[in-house]
Amino acid sequence: MGNIVSDQVFNVELYNAHREDTITISSITDLLGTGISIVGVPVVPFNLAPRENVTAVVTVSTLGSLNIDATYTFHQSTGETYVIYITGSRIVLLPMRPEAPLREHLIWETKILTSVDGDEQRIANRDVPRGEFEFVIKDGTRQAEMILFDRQSKLVAVPAWHEPSFLTSVGSINDLVINVDETRYGNFYAGGYVIVFQDMYTFDAIQIDSLTTTTITLVSGLTKAFASNVQVMPLMSAWIEATTSIAKAVYNDQTTSLKIKVLATDRDIADASAFSTYNSKAFLDDPNYLPNKQLQEALRTKIYVLDNSTGDHSQFSLWQRAVRNSGKGFKTNSRQELWELRQLLHFLKGQQVSFYMPTFAKDLVPNTTLLSGNSTLTMDHIGYVVNADDRWPKQVFRVHLTDGTILTRTIQSSSEISTSEEQLTVDTVWPYNIEPEDIERIEFLTKVRFATDDIVITHNNAIGWAECVVPTIEVMDDDA
Repeated sequence: MGNIVSDQVFNVELYNAHREDTITISSITDLLGTGISIVGVPVVPFNLAPRENVTAVVTVSTLGSLNIDATYTFHQSTGETYVIYITGSRIVLLPMRPEAPLREHLIWETKILTSVDGDEQRIANRDVPRGEFEFVIKDGTRQAEMILFDRQSKLVAVPAWHEPSFLTSVGSINDLVINVDETRYGNFYAGGYVIVFQDMYTFDAIQIDSLTTTTITLVSGLTKAFASNVQVMPLMSAWIEATTSIAKAVYNDQTTSLKIKVLATDRDIADASAFSTYNSKAFLDDPNYLPNKQLQEALRTKIYVLDNSTGDHSQFSLWQRAVRNSGKGFKTNSRQELWELRQLLHFLKGQQVSFYMPTFAKDLVPNTTLLSGNSTLTMDHIGYVVNADDRWPKQVFRVHLTDGTILTRTIQSSSEISTSEEQLTVDTVWPYNIEPEDIERIEFLTKVRFATDDIVITHNNAIGWAECVVPTIEVMDDDA
């Protein structure tokens, strides 16, 4: 049976494969135990004619011991036996609704091999991330403590509170098809489990047979009736961390902090199609969300130091330039935006896959009009010619105009006009005169990867309001 979180029903068959001989079942030994039943077997003794069969229905409910190890034995009059073995595990549901916010970790495993000049070879040890959740419960803490008392070291089932759908019509007992508002923005899939959740005492956890964008067909029918607009969520199997923190107030109040590790599935949802592209890679040019209104950055290089503490100090680097540590922040305001972010994170695989990102800063400030039909940009002297020398990532920039227009240009050459001015020549002429005051900012493009394999999404509610801020680092395999 594997791990079950809902009642399971299936057929078994006892078949007489003899062509001529009738067999007689003289007795049955029933060692099924609590929560398991078999119906449809004739009263013993009974005969099976040649090539005749008996079909019975086996029901395994969620009630009973955690480990399922049952047998149902048919004894033939000749002394031979035929045994049905039923094995598996029951998973207890942890149905307590968490308090906001709920923190989700998507954890990859990337092996990074770095050469002396800074180039990298990145190897993904996981195609799909491991999941961890941190959350606090205040309601149902006594029930949670009872579950933890016995099951803290065992698998539990946890609703995916962060990606619910909702019933669009009532669900009746024995319904095999339920109508929901949307299945695309949650981890619903054939063979997975779904929970219809009204409250911690009224729910159904059933396996999914098939689905469309607005319907879910179940393997077995609903056992309870549900009103419209009740939550419908994917169901996750998880381990609870060895230590659970409980904070008790002076009188009749308790807060339980849980951390769970979700069993990974082989279902990969990687997709970056909702985001822009540049040079055949994902280009994250959406607004950079800064929860603290400030972006912490750093420039670093690998330096070799020669110093015996008595003579002159000397140092050098084999890197051609410094690299920037920065960050990319996301803020979602709907279930669709949250799902698209999740697909992007699966696509980038933590530190594995590089992508493009603007600096979101005023990197260049022209001091004269960008003339129509001309391909130059004149600006105050910032040391571009001497230091950047037309090298990536100080080579491709985007001009954001105040009317929302964005113009992308690649620097072909640069020169010093005077001690106070420099001039850049770009690959494409300006389409019309652009005054400096019509420019909101000019930002460089850079090629980066995430600088961590542990990416945290903070869910503020169950309808897609979430935040995610990930550190980034420039990669050196970007000269183009």
